[in-house]
Amino acid sequence: METKKRNYAIDCLKGFAIILVVLGHVMDGYLKTDIFLNQRNYIFNIFNYIYAFHMPLFFIISGFVFQLAYVTGDSTKPKLKVQLLNLVCVYLVFNLLFGIFKMFCGRFTNADVSWIDILLIPIKSIPPYWYLYVLILYYLIFLLPFMLKIKPSIFLIISIFLGFMGSFLPSSYFDFFEARRFLYYLPFFYLGMLIKKGWIKEFKLHILTIVSMVASALLIIKFHGRLYNSIPIVSLIIALGCSMLIYQVFMLLCINPCNIGVKTLSKIGQYSLEIYLIHCVFTSSIRVMFSRLGFNNFVLCIVINCFLSLLIPIFISFIMKKLKIHDLLFKPISFIKSKGVVSNV
Repeated sequence: METKKRNYAIDCLKGFAIILVVLGHVMDGYLKTDIFLNQRNYIFNIFNYIYAFHMPLFFIISGFVFQLAYVTGDSTKPKLKVQLLNLVCVYLVFNLLFGIFKMFCGRFTNADVSWIDILLIPIKSIPPYWYLYVLILYYLIFLLPFMLKIKPSIFLIISIFLGFMGSFLPSSYFDFFEARRFLYYLPFFYLGMLIKKGWIKEFKLHILTIVSMVASALLIIKFHGRLYNSIPIVSLIIALGCSMLIYQVFMLLCINPCNIGVKTLSKIGQYSLEIYLIHCVFTSSIRVMFSRLGFNNFVLCIVINCFLSLLIPIFISFIMKKLKIHDLLFKPISFIKSKGVVSNV
């Protein structure tokens, strides 16, 4: 049986991106409280730089993986339907569980959730699970046979235009069906697909990286102190420049799986979904616990919170794999099919 070769650079990128997600949520938690008021500028700056590009980077990776795993030529593979159903089930289950958790622990999580929010889960996600909702929508549109037959240059222009539109939409009015995020992140997801497909040649990819990186650096300097991800069009350029720079760096440095840093980061990347789904329970819980204990070392609080919020989900996932129940929670349709309960999906 042929063993599927892993793409360690992509695994490392996923690991790096999920670390940023966890760190961003840790910083966001402190920004919404009166803890560490003296370090508020540091927290804001770290939060601002992370949120300028970490989710666009994640969608570039997601598009790359989608093209790698589920597309062949101008059509999708049959297993896409199974994965789509997996994502829908995971989205519903974790929104429900985390929504209930927030309802009963709202004073600790900096967010109010009501029964109305629970009922609206099919059309409005409970943070941070909007990413899954948008990813499901992308999987759905590319499941349509004609979508992959559209000329790449035309679809790329369309997606960029929609991304520009999305950057102007206020999230408070367009959070149903994640309309704003769906539009905003579409060019990044499609860019990841095109990179994996090889449609953008290596030389052009380098040029795109250099131009977008220089433009984003100038915009970061120009708009220093403002939330980069809230500025229409500017946010797209900054996100593209930072994401492409990081992508190119990881493609160069993370090829050798024998490197201990690559091994560690790629292993974290392989658990990125589990970390994403579980970590928020711990970022808020650990923050509250440290505050109650009077532990007020700024650096240690951030480092330990991030470390534990990464390690605990990995440990839980590892134990679930040993008990052979991992897929039941994270790939439920695949689990059911493997048990022979469902013959065709």
